[in-house]
Order: sequence, then structure tokens, then C-alpha cells
Amino acid sequence: MYKTLFQKTEQVTQQKKLAMYHSEVD
Repeated sequence: MYKTLFQKTEQVTQQKKLAMYHSEVD
């Protein structure tokens, strides 16, 4: 249970990093 929760949190973190990266590039 904790593992999947952590993985979901990791995915969200990665998506936020990507979003920030893309907005910086723009």
C-alpha cells in the first residue's frame, strides 16, 4: 500500500518537475 502511494507521489513530483521545466523553457 505504501509503495503504490509513494509511486503515485513520485509520478506527481515528476510531472510537476516536467511542467516547471517546460514553463521555464517557454
